[in-house]
Amino acid sequence: MIVLKGPDGSDVAQLKNFIPVLTKRLISCGIGQDHFFINDTNGEIDVRFDNTVKLSDTDERYRIMKLFTTSGQLRFHETYTLSELWKNLLNADSIVRSWHANGNRQYPDMPYSLVDLLHPPAPGAYSGTSYDPEHSPVIGFCTVNDTSAVSFVLGMKEVRGQFPENVRFHWTYSHLPENQRLFGLVAIRLKDGDENYFDPGPMKDVVIDENRNGGNRVLNMTFDDVAAASWANMTRSNIGRCVTIEIDNRVLMYPVVQAEIPGGASSISGNFTNAELDFFRGILRSGGLPWPLHVTEEKMVQ
Repeated sequence: MIVLKGPDGSDVAQLKNFIPVLTKRLISCGIGQDHFFINDTNGEIDVRFDNTVKLSDTDERYRIMKLFTTSGQLRFHETYTLSELWKNLLNADSIVRSWHANGNRQYPDMPYSLVDLLHPPAPGAYSGTSYDPEHSPVIGFCTVNDTSAVSFVLGMKEVRGQFPENVRFHWTYSHLPENQRLFGLVAIRLKDGDENYFDPGPMKDVVIDENRNGGNRVLNMTFDDVAAASWANMTRSNIGRCVTIEIDNRVLMYPVVQAEIPGGASSISGNFTNAELDFFRGILRSGGLPWPLHVTEEKMVQ
């Protein structure tokens, strides 16, 4: 049995509303409803599986835990480009370097340079080629071991003050093995405060199709009429720029908008595994949760 709880201070009365969502997620990912039982009791959610669900299998256990602990909030954001923030990044980097040069050891684990950690391409470095990274929203890439250091420095008041007030930084989702992962730092552009984003809400349809051009599977999403109008407006306002597609503030993609997209259609594609696309489909079909759950206990029940 797996025991789940919400974060401290969350409304336990809402937990019963989580059960239909979790049920849909399990079914969408191929676990039949006759193979599990979900119940809420004493401010917790208990999930019991029969012996056909092999929680002893590392991959299966990881997949199921992700279904439970992901809130599944799908959002689309406008972005800045690296070229627009290049001077800001250099100014921030100068501050970090000066702290170390002046012997400031208040933060001994702070990196000596943001630029050295993120390795952003200097504007013009790829002039005349088809590769134009400075016009993408990715400020740079670093390993998983360096993401916390970069986030710490960007959160410092003196460094944060070098960037526009309406910029936020989100990390990309990585599907590579842990020892090969590189995470991109994406510059999000807000318009009307911290909560400015496009949230399509419940989906009309979420299906996986084969991409005839490249052979990759594609997750196609169809929004309802209200969300479709908002999506058309957002894409019309960002032609030639990137918008992010995110789940739980992790950037899955940042495609360039080529034209206004009417009809409420969007898709997720790329070098995702079949299991990852199945996971995204299960999350999006079932809808998001107001907050993520966490596992408090696992035990064997006869």
